[in-house]
Amino acid sequence: MDEEKDWLYENDEALDSIRRFEDMLSKKEQYFFDVYEFEEIINFYIDTSNFNKAVSAAEYGYRLYPDSTVIQLKIAHLLIDRGKAEESIGILDKIEKIEQSNYELYILKGSAYNLLGKTNEAMQHFDKAVSLSHRDDRDAVLYNIGLSFENQNNYRTAISYFLDAHKLDPTNAAILYDLAYCYEQTEQYERSIYYYDKSLDEDPYVEHAWFNLGAVYCKVENYEKAIEAYDFAIAINESYSSAYFYKANLLSNLERYNEALPEYLEFLKLEENHVMAHCYVGECYEKLGRYKESLFFFQKALAIDPKSSDAWFGAGVVQMHLESYDESLNNINKALELNEDNTEYLYALGLVYMRKNDQENGIRVFKQVIELDPSDFDAWLNYSEIVLRSGKIEKATEILNKAYDYNVDNANINFRLASYYFLQDKMTQGYIYLEKALTLDGDCIEELYDFYPAAALDDQINAIIRKSKEQ
Repeated sequence: MDEEKDWLYENDEALDSIRRFEDMLSKKEQYFFDVYEFEEIINFYIDTSNFNKAVSAAEYGYRLYPDSTVIQLKIAHLLIDRGKAEESIGILDKIEKIEQSNYELYILKGSAYNLLGKTNEAMQHFDKAVSLSHRDDRDAVLYNIGLSFENQNNYRTAISYFLDAHKLDPTNAAILYDLAYCYEQTEQYERSIYYYDKSLDEDPYVEHAWFNLGAVYCKVENYEKAIEAYDFAIAINESYSSAYFYKANLLSNLERYNEALPEYLEFLKLEENHVMAHCYVGECYEKLGRYKESLFFFQKALAIDPKSSDAWFGAGVVQMHLESYDESLNNINKALELNEDNTEYLYALGLVYMRKNDQENGIRVFKQVIELDPSDFDAWLNYSEIVLRSGKIEKATEILNKAYDYNVDNANINFRLASYYFLQDKMTQGYIYLEKALTLDGDCIEELYDFYPAAALDDQINAIIRKSKEQ
């Protein structure tokens, strides 16, 4: 028996029954239990998601007490959990002929009809369950009905039942948790945060609640709160691998690679064969310019899964940084064999050709990228740059004018077009694109100086820049 689950059952007699049942299973013998012991045993295994043992207990109990409605109800419950709604209804219909005052019967019938997608029939049985329940039981009845709808992804209906249950039992952490979860699923994030906070006020040691809270804070872009929530989840359970992984991903997305690395490495201690985690560690090292360590982790990923396109791609990018261009091309092409239309891979391939001064292949690849994704402005810029290097300024300008159709509000495209027109001494057209670029994002102005250094000495251009800063 899992000692960590003992807290679910404070009743010593129930715990003793569960231990005796497990002893019976291990020794392959037959012990005596009364009906109520079987009820406790089956409930324990359902609550701890040990469905195989729950089934074993229910089957053994049924052999001893074939007329027991208590055990038959548990069997119906297990059939619903296993997706066998019609079989469950068959049992429940027989019980209903004998016993019509048990609200659990109607919760189960409602859940079975919910599983079959027959919502109206489900609601009729749920209404009957509520009407049969006593004041002291009604919060639990409403909560279980809510769970049935939650399990069918009908979150809005589930919320209405959970709210009714919450009114009757305002401090029930489980009700608060499921309310928060349903609000999260319906993208009502502020309400979700509110109820996760309330559930954690009642029980602060639920790592899953902290983890979910962190995920919601990410969705509302409150990243520091998200990190704090993941930290609480980890503090409660140091083996909570998902919390390490999501925290690391968040830090990496924030470009805080030095902070992300130890979180990924902790995750890999728990899940050492996780291919993408090795790739993400490799990416962090690559972003930090630690190329040998980066390559090591991409190679480890490939040792686990030789068909990981991300690992081949990552290794190719690192080899590009190390100026091992032939190896880089080989690795990126292997990635493309596994994922041929991936524009990120193709773009990197174009960069390698660019660095090798292979204009023909560079143009070919960047053309392929913009055919697949015309909004990829970097591909347009590099395509035009390769053409510019060959001395075809008008052709380079023509390419960027096509890019402009798909990226009209991109500052880089506007700055580059301005510089190309200035290079051709078409100053008036250049001024137009310069003014627009400055209104879009003045921080990209290096794009102008890189391709038209004379801009720094041009009075008219400087006047336009000053006016933009003043405005």
